[in-house]
Amino acid sequence: MSGNIDLPSVDLEAYLHTHELLRQAVAPLTKGQLRWKAAPNKWSVTEILSHLTDHHIVISFRIREILAGSAAKLPGFNQDAWVAGQKANEANVEDILAIFHHLLHYNDQLFRRLRADDWTKSGENFNGKAVTPAAIVQSFIAHVGTHLGQIERTIQAQRDQRATIRQAEAADRDAIEQVLLEAYQQYEVALDGQRWVEYKENILQAIDAPTAKERLVAELDGRIVGSVFLYDSSAAAYGAPQLEIHNPIIRLLGVSRQARGLGIATALIQESARRSLEWGADTLHLHTSDLMESAVRLYERLGFERAYDKEFHNGHHLVKSYRLRLKEAALLS
Repeated sequence: MSGNIDLPSVDLEAYLHTHELLRQAVAPLTKGQLRWKAAPNKWSVTEILSHLTDHHIVISFRIREILAGSAAKLPGFNQDAWVAGQKANEANVEDILAIFHHLLHYNDQLFRRLRADDWTKSGENFNGKAVTPAAIVQSFIAHVGTHLGQIERTIQAQRDQRATIRQAEAADRDAIEQVLLEAYQQYEVALDGQRWVEYKENILQAIDAPTAKERLVAELDGRIVGSVFLYDSSAAAYGAPQLEIHNPIIRLLGVSRQARGLGIATALIQESARRSLEWGADTLHLHTSDLMESAVRLYERLGFERAYDKEFHNGHHLVKSYRLRLKEAALLS
């Protein structure tokens, strides 16, 4: 589009490219990462995107007011109050980006109709300064660039977060239940009614059962965001001595949705592996199913391998077994 308009002060291709830059910046992030806040008074990535879309709406209005010859002062907006008032952190990022993209397209159609003198028309902004549509567009491009830097810093701050992995205490019981039910509730639909009720009941029974050798929790900013249970055999883990697993087994690995993507599951597995090695074990086992695809990918990335001889069926469903050879594990290096 910029090829057929002689506007050296306005980079319209850069304006149109802002959506792609934002989309690329957030594409790898999980919902938890998108909503993570470094502090209560800091914006999450979702809130940054919401603010940019709000700003996009406002500058679209300002440009149209100028083109209409309005003598009214161009409005400002209270960005923090807008973000807070609309509960922006609960919004869906795909929806936010879609609105941003539609505004680009809508404004693109307008810009194609403008003549050179339209771009130099002016209005008075809320600070009493004269501004033109050309200046507004160019300023918006720079504004997106500023917030792309903020997104990058927010992502890096998440990466710098380190959860404390510690032995669970009696007072942690309710927090562990909340984390586990939240973590596993994503499977409720796939498990359907009665199977989910039974699965949930098994989780609650395991929390209070005395058979776990260790209960570990991940604590972040004083809040429990993950947990894992460690057993010393299949008999203790499942009441299944016939599996003949006499090495540690991890069960009920769960991470709060808001804390996903911060390496907490990896840290819990790593600490489980370290403790297992201290106990003199040579392997660490776990069981899972195809239903938990993302968890399986994590296990395989960390070096777990299938243990076909330790698998079993729960009704018609295959319960897969994985093991980590502790003395060879890169996870512990």
